[in-house]
Amino acid sequence: MKSFQLRVTCWIALALFGLMFVSLVAFNIYAIHEVLHQSRKDMKTLSRVVLSEIAAKQAAGERVLPESFQRIDQSLATLDPDNPIAYAVFTATGELVHQTAGFETIADQSVLTGDSEDLVIQRIASTGGPGELLSEWHVLLRNRAHGYTVLVSDLEDYESVERFLSGFAVVVLLAALLSVPCGYLLSRRILVPLAAIQTTIREVRQGNLEARVPAPKSRDEIAELAQALNHTFADLDALLDGMRRFCADAAHELKTPLTALRGNLEVCLTKERSAEEYQILLAESVAEIASLSAMVHDLLLLSISGDRRRTASHHELAPGHLFREVTGHLSVLAEENQVQFEQQIDDHLAISGDEALLPRICGNLLDNAIRFAPPGSRVTVRWQEENGEAVLTVTDTGPGIAPEDQERIFERFYQVAESRSRGTGLGLAIVKWIAELHDGRVTVESAPGEGATFRVHLPVRSA
Repeated sequence: MKSFQLRVTCWIALALFGLMFVSLVAFNIYAIHEVLHQSRKDMKTLSRVVLSEIAAKQAAGERVLPESFQRIDQSLATLDPDNPIAYAVFTATGELVHQTAGFETIADQSVLTGDSEDLVIQRIASTGGPGELLSEWHVLLRNRAHGYTVLVSDLEDYESVERFLSGFAVVVLLAALLSVPCGYLLSRRILVPLAAIQTTIREVRQGNLEARVPAPKSRDEIAELAQALNHTFADLDALLDGMRRFCADAAHELKTPLTALRGNLEVCLTKERSAEEYQILLAESVAEIASLSAMVHDLLLLSISGDRRRTASHHELAPGHLFREVTGHLSVLAEENQVQFEQQIDDHLAISGDEALLPRICGNLLDNAIRFAPPGSRVTVRWQEENGEAVLTVTDTGPGIAPEDQERIFERFYQVAESRSRGTGLGLAIVKWIAELHDGRVTVESAPGEGATFRVHLPVRSA
C-alpha cells in the first residue's frame, strides 16, 4: 500500500470510528434525557395529586394530617413494588407533615427553596462493581401550593457509564474489524481515476501522444482534472504535429533554392565560362540567396508565433505613415509589374500596435496583390474605421482564389497552383499571426477570375 493510499485509508477509518463514537454518545444522551423526562412527568403527576388532596382538606375546613394522605399511599403501594417513587409534605416553615417509607432525601432549607416544579438531580451513585458505575440516578421534584411544599423523589436505575463503556468497547472492535477494510476498499475506489491518470501520463512520456485519460462517469473534480489533462495532451499533440509539419515543409521549401544554387555552382565548375555567363549565373545565385534569406527571415518570425507568451508592444501609429513606408519599399516591384496604387486612408484614424510587425501586414498583402495583379491594373488600399475597428482593405484584379483554397491560404507554405513560383507561401500565415497577436482577424473575399479582397480588422485603442 502506497503512502497516499495509506493516509486515505487512515482518514476513512478514523472518520468511521468517530462516527460510531459520536453516535454512541448521542444515544446515551438521548436515553438519559428520555429517562429523566418520563421521571419528571410521573413525579409531577404525583405532586399535583398530593396538592389537590391538601386543597380539598382546606376547603372542607379540616386539618392536614398524615392520615389525609392514606389513600394516596395505598395507591402507591398497589404500584410496582420495585418502583422507588416516594414523596414528602412540608409546611411553609419546613416542618415535616408526612412522608412515605421510600423517601430518603434530607429536607434541608436548600432543598425546600427553589422554583416550583423544578427537577433536581439529587444524587448519582454506584450500586456495584466497575460495571455498575453511576448506575443509580436519584432525582427530586419540588412543587409548592396552598402553603405546603411537596417533594417527590424517584430512584432511576440507569447504567449509563456501563453502557457507555460497553458501547465504547464495541466501537473499538467494530473499528478494528470494519474501519480499516472499508477504508482500504474506499481508498482504492477513490484512487482508481488517479491511477488511470498516472498510466496515461506514463504513456505520454514514452511517446504515445494519442493516449488519453478515460473519462470518468461522474462529474466531479477528478473528471474536470481528467478533461483538463486530455485537453493539454491534445494541445501538445497538435503542437508537436505542427512542429513536425513545419520542419518538413521548411525542409521541402528550402530544398528548391539550395538545389538551384548547387546547380549554378556546378555549372561554373564544369568548364571555363565567359564573364557574361558568370555574371548570369551569379545573378541567378544572388536571387536564390535573396529568396532564401527572405524565407529564413519569415521562418524565424513564424517560429516566434509558436511562443504563446509573445505579446505586441503597442505604440500609436498612423495608417498613412505605414502605407507610405511600405510603398516605398515596393515601388520597384510595382514598376516592374506596371501596377499603380490607389489609396483611401482616413488621416484622422489612429491605431495602436507593434511598429515592427504591423508594416508586415500591409507589406505582405501589397506584395501579393502586386504579384498577382495584371500589368496596367490598380491595387486599392483602404484604411477606414468601421464599427469601432480599424479595417485595412487590399483589393486586386488578379486571377482570384478558388473557394476550396480560401480556407487554406493562411496555412504555412500553402500555395495555390497559379502561385507556385511567386512566393514562399509564408506571407499570409504571417499576416494572420500578426493580426491575431493584435486581437484582430483577417478575412478574404474572392472568386476565380474576379480578383481578391483581403480585410484586416484591428481594434482601435489608444497607445
